[in-house]
Amino acid sequence: MSAKSVTYNFTSRKKAFGNHWLIFSNKAQCVLSLLSDREVAHWVLNLEFCSNIKSFEFGDYEVEIEINGEKIFAKYRLRVESNKGVEYHKISVSKGEQSKRDAGFLDNFLWREKHIRFRHITDEELNCQRQKIFPLLKLSAFLTASRGQYIPPNLIDSANLYF
Repeated sequence: MSAKSVTYNFTSRKKAFGNHWLIFSNKAQCVLSLLSDREVAHWVLNLEFCSNIKSFEFGDYEVEIEINGEKIFAKYRLRVESNKGVEYHKISVSKGEQSKRDAGFLDNFLWREKHIRFRHITDEELNCQRQKIFPLLKLSAFLTASRGQYIPPNLIDSANLYF
């Protein structure tokens, strides 16, 4: 039996395991390629419907830090531009003590040098809001299905008041 999964040859996931989501973002006006359920949860809870977020971009990014002449590379998954400035987000299952220290150090360094914030998003932050995920996904699906259609202004005003 092959070590590769059955879907390996038919998807663009390669060695990634788990759900791969292709979601249209009404805020970014593009199709997002999200590599896990955690990324979907973070997107729908903290990015798509958050008024403080101006724009965001998912990808495989790396930032280079020089400490005492030694170059260190830190990986992150998301660039976010908010009203407060630019942020880099890393999304993972959980944070160990070393990971928490590294994230804090990276945040301090990036803020001092480039005025960029670094956030490490984990299940702990997403679990407390998990009841909101499915309703927001349904809302996103509705907005995507109805994009380009005429919506009466009074309906938009009512929806804004509701939210």
